[in-house]
Amino acid sequence: MRPTRAELTDVWLHVYSRASLLEADGTIDALRLLPPNSATLAQVLMCSIVVAYA
Repeated sequence: MRPTRAELTDVWLHVYSRASLLEADGTIDALRLLPPNSATLAQVLMCSIVVAYA
């Protein structure tokens, strides 16, 4: 039996949200490796976290 459109939408939303959070988590890990004075690179990484989750 084929899933309904609503069920497919729910699965897609869950997978998309999960992938976004995993991407943000990886970016945060990369951010932790930066030297303390790397403000520009830190801003770029923070922006990528926001974009990945949006």
